Parts: sequence; structure tokens; C-alpha cells
Amino acid sequence: MKLGGVFELVSMSSLCYNRFMLTAIRVPKSIIPVLWDVPNPAKIDIKKYQNFIIARVAEKGGWTDVQWLKKTYGVAAIRRVVARSKNVGKKTKNFWKIV
Repeated sequence: MKLGGVFELVSMSSLCYNRFMLTAIRVPKSIIPVLWDVPNPAKIDIKKYQNFIIARVAEKGGWTDVQWLKKTYGVAAIRRVVARSKNVGKKTKNFWKIV
């Protein structure tokens, strides 16, 4: 739905946002240590590297990091990425199947 030709609203698992929002969001400081191999994790494009971020934070992140994932990407996207990722262990995959 377009509002005044500026914003396009998209609904993803009860999360409504405009298509420009993901590029404006920065990674929280608590997630930066999880992205240890990224040259500048504070400026990572969270839309472009969505699958990488979801897999890494789901596997190595803490509870507050997972809450940020849920707010940013939605549970459906997390489940999809975790189920398909080769970098996520069995315990994490099983957890996201039942959550």
C-alpha cells in the first residue's frame, strides 16, 4: 500500500514496516561480538546480510540478541533461515522448530 507515494507498507508476521526501515536500523552493541569476523559490524547492511545475521545470532547470541532478531526480522524469517542454514547446530534448529 502506498501512502502519498513515499512509503510502501509491508506486513510480515504481524510486523508492519516501510521498505526503507531495515537499512536505517543498526546492529545493537550486544550483537557486535557475535559478528566478530565482520570488518565493521556496526555498519553491516542488515537487509543484505539478513541470512548471515539471523544464523549467527540464533546460534551464538544471547536472549536480548534473539529478542532483537524477533523484532527486526520476525519469527517466520528466523525459522526459515535457521532451518536452511548449514551454520546452525541441531539444538538451535530444534529450538526454533518449537518456538
